[in-house]
Amino acid sequence: AVPRCALRDTLRELHIKGSPALLSRFAEYAVGPELEVLGVHLVTDSEDDAALGEVRNTFGRIMERTSSRIASVSLTLGSRSGAGGPICVPAIHFLRPLLSKAELRKIAISSEYPYIYLDRGHMLEIMRAWPHLTTLRIDWRGVHPNPIRLHAEIHGEDAPFVGDLVSLAESHPKLRYLSLPSLSVRSMHQIREV
Repeated sequence: AVPRCALRDTLRELHIKGSPALLSRFAEYAVGPELEVLGVHLVTDSEDDAALGEVRNTFGRIMERTSSRIASVSLTLGSRSGAGGPICVPAIHFLRPLLSKAELRKIAISSEYPYIYLDRGHMLEIMRAWPHLTTLRIDWRGVHPNPIRLHAEIHGEDAPFVGDLVSLAESHPKLRYLSLPSLSVRSMHQIREV
């Protein structure tokens, strides 16, 4: 018989998809110190705050099991029941568990549901993390009748500024790919610096 820990001790790349309960149990046996690339696709049966809290907690527990040397993390959020009204989740809920992973080079978070966003305060919070970062993707791929109004309602005055991209670039010289769900065009005069 193969020891239970054999997979966890040798696996370097893992892509998993399923419910929070299933993935949480599977991660106990598969996520270990040698893991360099992790892809997680969390799917829920419901679309309420409790279900999203479970998704957040599960992702946090999975990330606790990874080494500080992990290089690439991708997270996809999905729902089996289809989106109702927009429930909004700050991307920082999924970025915070990554802050201690200084070797990260690629981070990708995408969601069709819920609406996921990064506000200016949270962008400034992550600014000094991940000095080797080459890719930061935070994508909302959902459908809304008026996405511009949705972005404005969620962010108000808090969307990242163009100047924040300058600061992000300066603190992450290896960054080559950046995708954010929205950006404030105030201080657009700084576009030349970008």
